[in-house]
Amino acid sequence: MLERAPDGALVIIVAHMRKGGPEPGPALHPVVFDARGKRHLPKTLEGGSNSGLAVPGAMLHHMKYRLDPADLPANQVVSFGIEAVPESVSRAAREAASVESIEKARARGIDLLPWPRVGEPYEFTLKTADDRVLRSRDLKGKVLLIDCWATWCSPCMTKMPKLKEFYEKRHGEGFEIIGVNFDNKQETARQILKKLDLPWAEVFVPTDEETREIWETANGLDNLPRLLVIDRDGVLRYDGGPGGVDEQVARWLRNPASGR
Repeated sequence: MLERAPDGALVIIVAHMRKGGPEPGPALHPVVFDARGKRHLPKTLEGGSNSGLAVPGAMLHHMKYRLDPADLPANQVVSFGIEAVPESVSRAAREAASVESIEKARARGIDLLPWPRVGEPYEFTLKTADDRVLRSRDLKGKVLLIDCWATWCSPCMTKMPKLKEFYEKRHGEGFEIIGVNFDNKQETARQILKKLDLPWAEVFVPTDEETREIWETANGLDNLPRLLVIDRDGVLRYDGGPGGVDEQVARWLRNPASGR
């Protein structure tokens, strides 16, 4: 679906179904062209995934994109299409861009989550919504779930009551949660957090466009909901959606820290 925003920007909403697996299929994204045939890539605004489909192993992805009118106004778009990039190529390109963004973040003193690689240590420093500092090294010995979510992501919100119940049940065993909110307006997130009365720490992704682009490019966490499970030794053990995350957490709660 294509829309013209009041400021002259082109807004694009794309929904498509993909099957999971080692090679889940090509990554799809919109591309537009001007009268000279020049290619323009809209930037991601928001989006998410829903696994609650009748087709086994399928995910419905829905993403919203925006093309800045300073790049190309909506009324000057001549043609529009969808590009399909093989998963292996897409991931390699994104990981390469991640390295550059992490260097930018370090130079500017921006705290962020790193690119998730299952089986490797996951080290980070983050500032919470109430200005506390969270360091991965201080959470060693606990099983940690990082919940990447947004209020506009319906699967994110649907899982919240169950996640809160699970936290209250297993927290005493050494289970912790950090919420990472991707809303473009922090006030919206604060209102929902107050309503839900979530007992864990929350981190807000920066809302200014330049910093957010560095943040999201550095870690690739732009497909919501996204949940990361980190074991007692600080090693990332799971990167995926809500389905089955309870079992993952329970599994690593049974494993004591190695003391490394």
